[in-house]
Amino acid sequence: GDPDHHGLVFCTRSGVVNQGSASVEVSLGLASRLATLRLQDATASVPEDEDKIKDFVVNNMGGFDKMNAAIRSRISDALMESEQVVLTSFQSIKCSL
Repeated sequence: GDPDHHGLVFCTRSGVVNQGSASVEVSLGLASRLATLRLQDATASVPEDEDKIKDFVVNNMGGFDKMNAAIRSRISDALMESEQVVLTSFQSIKCSL
């Protein structure tokens, strides 16, 4: 694969979830929202755009179930990375007490 391609990266105002730099609250909130997201329910302001996007997902991305599962898998991986960063920080602080 392309070494510059990082896949789906969850960037927030508080940081990047995948790198563990986003706040715990924001990371958990985003994951909670994505756990119930159904891309097939998304809309677009221009109906023709919505039709094109949905057709693309079905014909080129394996369908909505596959896309929903892929997004959930990516946020799960990002949360694991975030969790490791937080645990390392807690352990470091505890050792200095």
